[in-house]
Amino acid sequence: MEISFVDLKNKEVINIFDGKRLGHIIDITFEVPTGKVLGVVVPGIKKFMHKSEDIFIAIDNIKKIGEDVLLVRLGPEPKPEKQEQKQSPLAPYLKFRRSVKKES
Repeated sequence: MEISFVDLKNKEVINIFDGKRLGHIIDITFEVPTGKVLGVVVPGIKKFMHKSEDIFIAIDNIKKIGEDVLLVRLGPEPKPEKQEQKQSPLAPYLKFRRSVKKES
């Protein structure tokens, strides 16, 4: 699929994680030696009396390019599943235990 920057910057960027509208693309980031596209940049949220920081969206986070919108996924990283170990019901309190010296 080929798309020009002019067409891309006219699309609204929406985060599918929370449904928020992030705005329109203001820049594209390339890797210099290869010309590979690394991602796009959208304007950050402006706060009263604070400068906004632009949001970089990596190419891996772009999920779908539609007619009018660009769908991205920005959210917390999924936690890796780890095997649950049986834990003592007293486990949260073990850090508070004290050692008692036995007198001989």
